[in-house]
Amino acid sequence: MIAPTIRMGDAEKKSAREAIVAGFLPAWAMSAEKNILSEPFFGGAELNVVDLKLHMAVRWFIGGKVDHIPATIFASYRKLIGVHDAVRGHPGVRSWYAKSTGPR
Repeated sequence: MIAPTIRMGDAEKKSAREAIVAGFLPAWAMSAEKNILSEPFFGGAELNVVDLKLHMAVRWFIGGKVDHIPATIFASYRKLIGVHDAVRGHPGVRSWYAKSTGPR
């Protein structure tokens, strides 16, 4: 949904992304929430690929760097943010970020 908006002009991009904020992203987050059945990760105590993918998607949006999408878009999705935070705090992920981008 986002990829086609990247090359749009400003007015068209704003309108398209506002529609995504109003419909697609909340529906996606709600679907993810329904499927997160355990904690701290999507499938339980062990980090899996799905956790990394969710983390990266959520991180991108809540980082506030996607035009016309509020950084608070997922604030009310406790489980989704919980997975994001658990992945961010995982020792292996923290180590990878430290090696690849410097201190965070």
